[in-house]
Amino acid sequence: DIFLQALALLKQQNYSFQAKIAGDGSQKKYLINLCLDYGLLDDVIFLDWVENQASFYQNIDIFCLPSLYDSFPNAVLEALCSGLPIATTNAVGIAEAIQKEEAGIVCERTPEAISVALEKAWQHKKEMSKNAITLSENYDINVTSQLWLDLYNKLINKKKDCSIENTSY
Repeated sequence: DIFLQALALLKQQNYSFQAKIAGDGSQKKYLINLCLDYGLLDDVIFLDWVENQASFYQNIDIFCLPSLYDSFPNAVLEALCSGLPIATTNAVGIAEAIQKEEAGIVCERTPEAISVALEKAWQHKKEMSKNAITLSENYDINVTSQLWLDLYNKLINKKKDCSIENTSY
């Protein structure tokens, strides 16, 4: 609902947009009613479960995840791989990397902050899209699996080097 509040603020500022909300959870009816209350019915499209994520990401300009908490959201990685600027809250695990690499805008979880993040992401869409692709390369399965393997090997070797002698006898 905080995302819809942010959209309502943008609409009050005469921004024109079309937001897409993907998923089919228990909150859908509630969110549709909020759109009615905020006058957003013509501005928000509710999609069901998205089978073809690639097509979904190709048909949006900015990805927004206003989560309370998400340690490492796959949806953000998918959006980065699709070259989408990200607007998200500082409660998302990858937020620091998004901000550092300028692949999107990280903000507080308030309607005002999210509306500003969406506005800035739109204004800097071209640069942030390039940065999103670059950042996504850090999370390539080949890169990350090698990093994990290196870490495991380092820990195994460290354990071998730290043998403890039993001097109790």
